[in-house]
Amino acid sequence: MSLFNFTSIKEKLIAITMISCVISLVVAGSIMVVYSWNSHKENTVNRLNVLATVLGNQSRAALVFDDAPLVQENLQSLKFEPGILLACIYSIDTHSDPSGATTKKLVGEYLQKTNQLKTCKTTTLQFIADSDRFHYDELNNIFIHQPILFEDENLGEISIYSDYSIINRKVLFDAIIIFVVITLGISVAYFLIRRLQRLISEPILELSDTATRISSNTNTSIRARQNSNDETGKLVKAFNNMLDTIEGQNRALTHVKNNYLALYDKNPMMLFTLDENGTIISINEYGAMHLGKSVDGALNTKFYDLVFKDDIDKTRTFVDDCKKGLEEVHRKEIRITDANSRTIWTRSTARCIVNEDQKNNILFVCEDITEQKKLSEKLSFQASHDALTGLVNRREFEQRINDAINSSQQEQIEHALFFLDLDQFKVINDTCGHLAGDHLLKELVSVINPLIRQGDTLARIGGDEFGVLLENCALNQASNVAEQIRQKINAFKFIWDNKELGVGVSIGVVPINENTSSITVVMSDADAACYIAKEAGRNKIHIYQHGDEEIASRHGEMAWVTRLQDALSNNRFTLMAQKIASNKEADANSLHIEILIRMLDDDDSIISPNQFLPAAERYNLAPDIDRWVIRTAFAWLSNHAQTLEHLELCSINLSGNTLSDDMFSEFLLQQFKEHDIPSQKICFEITETSAISNLEVALRFFHSFSNDLNCKFSLDDFGTGHSSFAYLKNMPVDFIKIDGQFVRDINTDPIDMAMVRSINEIAQVMGKKTIAEFVENEQILKQLKLIGIDFVQGYHIAMPVSLDEFSMKNSSNQHKSS
Repeated sequence: MSLFNFTSIKEKLIAITMISCVISLVVAGSIMVVYSWNSHKENTVNRLNVLATVLGNQSRAALVFDDAPLVQENLQSLKFEPGILLACIYSIDTHSDPSGATTKKLVGEYLQKTNQLKTCKTTTLQFIADSDRFHYDELNNIFIHQPILFEDENLGEISIYSDYSIINRKVLFDAIIIFVVITLGISVAYFLIRRLQRLISEPILELSDTATRISSNTNTSIRARQNSNDETGKLVKAFNNMLDTIEGQNRALTHVKNNYLALYDKNPMMLFTLDENGTIISINEYGAMHLGKSVDGALNTKFYDLVFKDDIDKTRTFVDDCKKGLEEVHRKEIRITDANSRTIWTRSTARCIVNEDQKNNILFVCEDITEQKKLSEKLSFQASHDALTGLVNRREFEQRINDAINSSQQEQIEHALFFLDLDQFKVINDTCGHLAGDHLLKELVSVINPLIRQGDTLARIGGDEFGVLLENCALNQASNVAEQIRQKINAFKFIWDNKELGVGVSIGVVPINENTSSITVVMSDADAACYIAKEAGRNKIHIYQHGDEEIASRHGEMAWVTRLQDALSNNRFTLMAQKIASNKEADANSLHIEILIRMLDDDDSIISPNQFLPAAERYNLAPDIDRWVIRTAFAWLSNHAQTLEHLELCSINLSGNTLSDDMFSEFLLQQFKEHDIPSQKICFEITETSAISNLEVALRFFHSFSNDLNCKFSLDDFGTGHSSFAYLKNMPVDFIKIDGQFVRDINTDPIDMAMVRSINEIAQVMGKKTIAEFVENEQILKQLKLIGIDFVQGYHIAMPVSLDEFSMKNSSNQHKSS
């Protein structure tokens, strides 16, 4: 069987088929030979029986009459039977033997040859019951014995011997014929098999050749031909389908491989694989290019050669930690250097894995964060420095003050803190523009910096406010530095658009020592000292002393900040309304009110606005209060439709800080829309001082809401500002509210009378209406009517009442008038 392992399918098919065919034919031929032998033997026996029966029947009469010649004559008919060797007819004699034994007597004999050895013998015969039986003699000839009966009487016996060689010759002849047929069949079979095997072997050989070509050319697009739909054809089809599947999988694998390689090589990170010794055994294209190297040039080099020298030990420890914690992810920032000696900050992620050789490999992913580092440093600088001047900002300044406080308490070192507030800076900013103001601030930095030591801190803590921290500096020495700064700034001349401008500075000086309790206290003291210096006439220095009553008073004002913030958070304000009456009979029934704000104390008692509004203005809480007033007033008007319908005008006060709020206009528009308030019924009151101090902003606000929404505007406290009439002609206001200090003494002070009269006359010329406040008695009212004042307001006209009370009174008055 091992021979078949080295033969082709074609030869195996021929061999197996031919062996099967030969065996089948040989077996069939053998069966036919056996069959032929049995058939000839059976024919011979049957022939002998027929001859015996015929001769016996012919010889019965001869036996009865003992006619031997007739018997002999009958036997001679056998000479036409060439296969008969010998024939014997015996007669039965049962009377001659006294004992009664049966004897036979040869009556007739036929010999094929006269000289043959085989002859008939006279013997004692036993009765043969089965006449069809045949026997073989000692020469292997076949013979039969058959009794000759007549009416159940045994007359004799006939024996016929046939030459067995005749049967053998016939069988041999048949065997030769069969052999020839088998040989011819084998030849035909071989001829047919040689051709029919192609139906099986050739498709298989083609499959084999196709597989070989695919293997040799690694080309899975080659296909085998399908020439049939039998099992071989199905095999070819299955083979081609398999190739289709493999080709599809190859395409998918190629796509995945290309994507992986693209992801690996083009990934914007440096990807390394290190062996146990730190040697680079793989690197992606981006990583090599980012380092200014080629992939081949980077392979088999030490990773530590790329690491920045100060980070080598840290990196080795990092790698060792990875080896100890298999499969754990480790992260660290590491600096590496490229081929141009450029330092690259990386966020490195590493993991140790065990390869197929059971050795440790380190997977390194390095993300370039150099720009992020620079940005972080820049953002850190920006977070701690002022963008305009480059100085330390308030946040960083407070941190340094806090450090100074800690050092004073731990080491008993004295420091000094300055707060600087520029005088007249706002005038320059408003008249020359913000660009001029920015340049002025930058130039002032160069003026102040040379006056302080390198270890000291100059910071910008507000728009035109600066802070100075002098470390390890006694108060008297700090006072001298503060004076030098004041003098330098006062002497500084700022040139802008060929104009020479000057500013002053108010400075508050506070010591930092072991008695300084917190940064909040020292900052508050410095701010208060600076404010006192400014209130003292500007361009001054106020040095804080223990028990300073002025600063204590200032702190009292600052205490309002917390109370105001609490009142805003907990809705501890309330609104009141005061009527503004017309002096003209025709407008006597017109309804004009002013909305006034009050603060509620813890026991719900009323706190007047002159107690808390200065602090609100100073600490920029006024915009939040104004928003609360507008939301509440608009909501009340919206919920009292009858009052709103009869209302001619509702005046609401706005602070100067609110006008400077960029988001206030958007808020106001949203409130008009939300509460559906007729904008022409709203009048905004702004103090003359605030309007002039924020002239550009005020004019923009006036024009915007006057032109677009037809709101009205009133200048409050008119007459207390400087150059009021010069500004008035450029302001599109509808009302001028004369300050009460001129109105209350109009009957006794001719100057006040002249002021009120002149203001009213100028207003009339400009087409503006006048309102006199603080009308506290009938005499004042009569004088105002004589002068021609349009509207009056005061306790004599109407007391301020809550909005709910005003609504009820107004409803009652409307009911009575109707």
